[in-house]
Amino acid sequence: MASSLSVRDMDDIGFQRKEWAVERVGWVLMAAFLIAALAGLFSIGPVSETTATAPDDTISVEYDRFIRHVGSTTMTIAVDDSTVQNQKVTVFISRELADGWRIEGISPAPSTESSSRAGLIYEFDVLGETAPVIEILYRGGGIGLRDGIIRAGEGAGVDLWQLTYP
Repeated sequence: MASSLSVRDMDDIGFQRKEWAVERVGWVLMAAFLIAALAGLFSIGPVSETTATAPDDTISVEYDRFIRHVGSTTMTIAVDDSTVQNQKVTVFISRELADGWRIEGISPAPSTESSSRAGLIYEFDVLGETAPVIEILYRGGGIGLRDGIIRAGEGAGVDLWQLTYP
């Protein structure tokens, strides 16, 4: 036969110790959740913001690892001057990353855009002696973990991952 708790059981010190232990676990979990949120695990913060650089230093990408599905975010791509050919710079974004984004704007505007099964290809005109710094404004287009590569010219490229929350 199943027993139920009575008022008398709540005065029992063994019962109270179990209740206190459960309460402490709850407080620890709430504190851990708050620390993770402040650090940026759920969106903006020091854990979220990162910079990835290619091994050959041809490209550097500054982005947020953790983004919201409904929120806009910006990725900054700096390419090395060695990637400039015929006053143009080509940037490739792999399909794995591109399928997880809804691109809202690119600055400066690319002179040409194309896509393939492998990914998106943007070509930018270089007006001076230095390659432009490219900013991409986008939203998460799907929920989940995405990883892929961004490459400038024929360089090694940058491997990166990004998690999109609902």
